[in-house]
Amino acid sequence: MNIKLSTKNDKKLWDEFVKQSNNGTIFHLLRFQEYHPIERFSFHNLMFYDNNKLVAVLPGQLKENEFVSPAGASYGSFIIGDTDLDTSNKIVLAFHEYCLEKGINKIKMTQVPLPYIKNLNQNIEFTMLYHGYNYLHHLFTSVVDLKLFNKENIIENFYPNARRNVKKSFKFPELRVEINKDYKSYYPILLKNKQKFKLIPTHTEQEMLKLVELFPDDIILYMCYLRDIPIAGVWIMKCNPSVILTFYIASLHEYQEYRPVNRLFYEIIKWAISNKFKYIDLGVSMNTASDNPMEPSPNLVAFKESHNSRGFLRSTLGKIF
Repeated sequence: MNIKLSTKNDKKLWDEFVKQSNNGTIFHLLRFQEYHPIERFSFHNLMFYDNNKLVAVLPGQLKENEFVSPAGASYGSFIIGDTDLDTSNKIVLAFHEYCLEKGINKIKMTQVPLPYIKNLNQNIEFTMLYHGYNYLHHLFTSVVDLKLFNKENIIENFYPNARRNVKKSFKFPELRVEINKDYKSYYPILLKNKQKFKLIPTHTEQEMLKLVELFPDDIILYMCYLRDIPIAGVWIMKCNPSVILTFYIASLHEYQEYRPVNRLFYEIIKWAISNKFKYIDLGVSMNTASDNPMEPSPNLVAFKESHNSRGFLRSTLGKIF
């Protein structure tokens, strides 16, 4: 097993491998890294070859003597084909040899949640645990399994309170939902939502627009308007052919009586089913005010569950040599 540090010339090969892989997402593409300013991260992206065949890629960065994956993205870790346990073992051991050669003595990686894996297996995660990795923490993410829905009557698959709220939203003819690029209206709503929790969005408005430029077919903004007043929106990423992620969900509290987020979820689920996606990841629901990174936000979890979501782990593993 040979390991190569990727260069700009490898972008096409790398990104095509990720698209054909068993667990790759938009966050693992080298193209995704391009929205970051050059000076922000010391990217250290690795390509694994077995008998001259590319069998894995690993996006990441070096922070002194620590390898961190991902860098400036939601998910990282090893991206592989539908490989067997023996190949997974060779990949992990080769990476450890590489780390020792380069003086890397600490590793931290965040895995994709299970629904993102095309052909379900946990070979690579088992191999990492077998070779001394430990779970550092888990985040709770809410995933909607679209095969549980009756596409002819989506609303009946919601909990009663969500059903009532969606039906209520349809009683307001002045309420409309559309897909557009109205970031000038959306970003202030997002900022206002985050400020309630003394947070700021992960992305600036300019960074969001840069990502849309890089991925015009894979990043979508769903907006809800009351007449011509923007009152809510959901920013969506097509992560891979199976999963879409609602990266940001934001609304104006003063218009809550119109139930715009319930309406948006309904429309997004309908759209996702018609576009043959299997899952919608509604994102993590953590209590950001807590010192414990694993403490969930019960109200947020319950709201997502009312739209028939189930909980999955977004796990981060670490190892010290």
